[in-house]
Amino acid sequence: MPPKPTSNPPPTSTTTKPKPKPKKHPNPLARKYGHHLTPKTSESLSTLRKQVRDAQRLLKRDSLPATQQQELQRKVKALKIQIEDRMRSSREEKLWAKYKYIRFVEQKKCTRKLKALRTQLSTQDTKDPTALHEAETNLAYTIHYPADLKYISLFPKEGMQDPVTDARRKRIWEVVSGRVRNGGFGKGEVLRGRDVFGESSKEEEEDAVEESEKEEEGDDFFLE
Repeated sequence: MPPKPTSNPPPTSTTTKPKPKPKKHPNPLARKYGHHLTPKTSESLSTLRKQVRDAQRLLKRDSLPATQQQELQRKVKALKIQIEDRMRSSREEKLWAKYKYIRFVEQKKCTRKLKALRTQLSTQDTKDPTALHEAETNLAYTIHYPADLKYISLFPKEGMQDPVTDARRKRIWEVVSGRVRNGGFGKGEVLRGRDVFGESSKEEEEDAVEESEKEEEGDDFFLE
């Protein structure tokens, strides 16, 4: 009897599914500089504030053991730092989204001017370091403007200037100029208002108070 023909198993498919593309970070500033912005968690600001209030309420008990009291104090301190970081991150994200177009336009304008100036200087025997430094500082201003401050246009329209805004622009420009003169900004380095003015600016404090009041109003609503 002739042997039965053996049936070969069907060839297995060697094709693999394409790997999913990594999700982009919702904040372009964090994606570009890879800096400070804390990752989003499931806990909202109102939840963190409630945890602080609960811990502070427990600390008022006289019968609380010393070890538990120390643990609660450390917890309150850590939660307050977390709330501060979350508010700062939220503010910086909002400011980036609000001013990203004007910054993009001014950055392109400064890039063109710097490129044209370098081309012009390359054909001249005598160099003008002042003009070159000014052009480089203008470009750095649009890129490294303090992340937690409202953007002040480098090229304001006629009739839109005021002494206070002009003074703030000049101060920020001078700080950026100093960084450029000393070798520029490091990788991932982010300028903030305290680096320019030495302490929190008035607009930062006002926005922080306003945001805090909104959150507390929301907390009171759920507590009723």
